[in-house]
Amino acid sequence: MTKGALAVVLAAVAFLAFLVPATASAANLSREILIYGEDTQELTTFKKLDCRVQRNGGKFLAKGKSGDGWRIEIHANHFKGFGQDYDIDYGIRETNFAIYPTSSNTPFYANFFFPGDDVPPFGGALSLSKNGKNLGIGFISAFSSSGDDDAVGMVGHAKCKYPKKKKR
Repeated sequence: MTKGALAVVLAAVAFLAFLVPATASAANLSREILIYGEDTQELTTFKKLDCRVQRNGGKFLAKGKSGDGWRIEIHANHFKGFGQDYDIDYGIRETNFAIYPTSSNTPFYANFFFPGDDVPPFGGALSLSKNGKNLGIGFISAFSSSGDDDAVGMVGHAKCKYPKKKKR
């Protein structure tokens, strides 16, 4: 993991730990991705992701399912390789994600625009270790189509598991 990515993730962890110590201690952010809601309430965590590089190395996709049925998809559509940082900005961008709560809830997306006129200059970041086995991510607030007051944030790390290469 690069120094920049580590700094982003550590800043997000420190921010979360400062706001709600009980939430930060409940989740092990070095081993799982925490999805948190209003008042930084822990909603779910992801420990492992199924990851793959697609289209001749030009795209990266990570998918995961939590123990309580939430799903996550993370996309880096202009993948430049492992050991890189990828900014996640609001709106339709090259790097984005979707979080799917249990079937009764509306999904949350990075590509929904931030409500109001004052869009933060930075939404979050995705970082992959040099060998691609560790993924770090942090994002301030992902919104759903339900409205501006329905948002989740996320921060942490998860292990990436890749499909086995076929023997020729």
